[in-house]
Amino acid sequence: MDAIVGGHTHQFVSGTVAGIPLVVAGSSARALGRIVLDWDGRQVRAARTELVRAWADSLPARTGDPIAAYADSLENAIAPRVARVVGEAATLFRGDGLANLVTDAMRHATGADVALTNPGGIRRDIPAGPITAGIVFELIPFENSLVTVRLTGAELRALFGSRPEKVRLSGMRGRAAESGVTLAHQDGTPVRDDSTYVLVTTNFLFTGGDGFLGFEAGEDVRYWDLLLRAAVEKEIAGAGRPLVPDAGRRFEAPSSR
Repeated sequence: MDAIVGGHTHQFVSGTVAGIPLVVAGSSARALGRIVLDWDGRQVRAARTELVRAWADSLPARTGDPIAAYADSLENAIAPRVARVVGEAATLFRGDGLANLVTDAMRHATGADVALTNPGGIRRDIPAGPITAGIVFELIPFENSLVTVRLTGAELRALFGSRPEKVRLSGMRGRAAESGVTLAHQDGTPVRDDSTYVLVTTNFLFTGGDGFLGFEAGEDVRYWDLLLRAAVEKEIAGAGRPLVPDAGRRFEAPSSR
């Protein structure tokens, strides 16, 4: 069963297993599972399960509560900033369309040859219409910065092959198979094993996040004083027109679909 909680779709299960009432409630503390048992003093006659919103703004607070007042003051203070419109989406961005937007932003911001990110760092869809700074923040909620490193074509293939199902690219296209990883430039020219290329990624991935292996083989490492979120906002703001997603998969892996 699905439930919409705070604008997110949550998978949860309610019912019984071997006669035991249960509810599995959302994720990341966005909701609470509640089970109400009808007990007659000897046995349970009935049970009800529900998913309860757990967002702070949904919980009751007594009038004059200082913590609630402080939270309200923070919300009011940031409201103009999160409501600031930075661009427009011509249609819904999701899945590969979002990953391509993010990796293109990384590559354009640094001038790298190829950009790598992971799908787990992209946390919401972008609906059609105005794109606000708040939407960009929810899209990229982590304080990840950009890192560039120079790798050979062979080292790139090994890097992408270490976690092929997590690879999201800009600047190259590729495929992972039992025989290995193939890579090509955007025009279809094969990536040469003995040539070097500048890769941009996030500090999360570069320092071991999501299990990518092979960054240590690179040279000319540079830690940028630029957040991924800022690069994405700049990409959106600089479009000068409603954005249309490029929804094509740029790297194919056995478990990527």
